[in-house]
Amino acid sequence: MTEIRIWQCENGHVLGMVARNGSGVNQLWIYRQAIDLTDEEPVAPDVMAILEGYVFDIRCSVCGTTRTWFPDEAALERLLARARPGSKAGSGEETARVGRL
Repeated sequence: MTEIRIWQCENGHVLGMVARNGSGVNQLWIYRQAIDLTDEEPVAPDVMAILEGYVFDIRCSVCGTTRTWFPDEAALERLLARARPGSKAGSGEETARVGRL
């Protein structure tokens, strides 16, 4: 079972949730509007984006504070693997094959 953690601003408003994908990389599921859990009827979450890489200044829609999302080690390793020589991921090999059709 995948562990899901809430991701909050410094004032406790929920900005999104963190979960590992099938490759073992932490992803941030960022909400369109922050959720204030102290509200009588908190708004239902609306996922705006799923993030793996670095994102600077994610702003809380409730209080205006900002927070930065940093990729975890698994995400960085995955990125480096794509950039290594001989890696098929992102090498353009697929494009070269299509161009020869």
